[in-house]
Amino acid sequence: MQTLAWALGLLIAGLCLHLVVWKLALPKNQLAALLKLFMLVLLGWFGVNAGLGLLGGGAFGLPLRPVPCLMVGLFFLATSWAYVVLYSTIDADSPSITILLALHAAGERGLTMRELVERTGMERFFDSRVDRMVRDTLVELTPEGYVIAAKGLGLLRLVRLWRMVMGVPAEVG
Repeated sequence: MQTLAWALGLLIAGLCLHLVVWKLALPKNQLAALLKLFMLVLLGWFGVNAGLGLLGGGAFGLPLRPVPCLMVGLFFLATSWAYVVLYSTIDADSPSITILLALHAAGERGLTMRELVERTGMERFFDSRVDRMVRDTLVELTPEGYVIAAKGLGLLRLVRLWRMVMGVPAEVG
């Protein structure tokens, strides 16, 4: 349980540090900065754990023995890398988010496939993406055209909220 607590604590610390750094100054290469930030958190924690072990001191359940320490590191790496992948969809112009933004801007009238392609400029992979979004109930096909579904609107709101919190421009595309 102590191992899980430390792993989650490190992840929360990394996410809080991410928020603070992005509020102070948005890095030009956000993904590289995010990876470096998470690596610094992990290396810093390893250093504190090792230092306490060498000095014979201890606090908050540290130092951890080598195997639990490695388990914390593996958990932290897996979850922080998963977050980096998720963040890339929020940071970059994700095709799905671009489609949802275009449909949301069109309102209840919706857009035909041709209008949607024109507004987003994503001709080469557009059909398969929209079909997948319909299957995932992010988008609905009505007689007038495609409209954003409740699930898609929820996803769009979540992405916009996170972009606002992180200080990233709200609009993509």
